[in-house]
Amino acid sequence: MMSEIQNHNEVLCFYDMLQKYNVEIPIIQRDYAQGRIGNQQILRNFLDALKISIAEDSPINLDFVYGNVFGDVFQPLDGQQRLTTLYLLHWYAFAVQKLDDSSAVSVLLKFTYETRISSREFCKALITNDISIESSKQRISDVLTDSKWFFMSWGQDPTIRSMLNTIDQIHKVFHDVENLWYLLTNKKIITFYLLT
Repeated sequence: MMSEIQNHNEVLCFYDMLQKYNVEIPIIQRDYAQGRIGNQQILRNFLDALKISIAEDSPINLDFVYGNVFGDVFQPLDGQQRLTTLYLLHWYAFAVQKLDDSSAVSVLLKFTYETRISSREFCKALITNDISIESSKQRISDVLTDSKWFFMSWGQDPTIRSMLNTIDQIHKVFHDVENLWYLLTNKKIITFYLLT
C-alpha cells in the first residue's frame, strides 16, 4: 500500500484528528511508556499542564505529531506517547460523564494499537464496555482489571500496564473537572500540529 504523502500540516485537537483519520500505532513503534511506573513524574507534569490549560481556558499546543497516511489511516512516527495519553483522557471524559453517544463511540474506536493483539483488544474493550467511574478512592485500574471482559493475560502487556497507570493518574488529576468531554471536544483547548 503506497503512502499518500501530503506534505502539509494543520492544527488539530485529538477528537478532530479521529474524525478525520483512523489512528493506528504501527508495529514498528515501541510500547506505550508514558504511564510506566518510572515515568510517573513526566506523566504527572504533562497531565498537570493539560489541566491548567483547561482550567484557565488557555489554549495549549503540544507541538508536532507526524507520520504517514495510508488512505484514511494515520500511522504516527512521532507523537505516539502524547496521542495515547490524549486517547485515554478522552476515554476517561466519556466514561466519567456516562455519555450515551454512539457517534462518539464510533470516533473513539478509530484509535488502535497494531503492536500487539492484546493492546488492540484492550483499547476496543475500553470503548465498548460500560465502566462505572465513581468519585471513590478505588483505583480505576482495579475496576478495569476486575471486570468480566478483562483477560488476565492482558496484565502481561507492558502497553496495557502503562495505560492502566495512566488512567489512575488521569483520575487523580481530572476527577474534579466538570464537563471535561465538552472541554476536550468542543472548546479545542488542547491542539497539536499534525504533519503528514
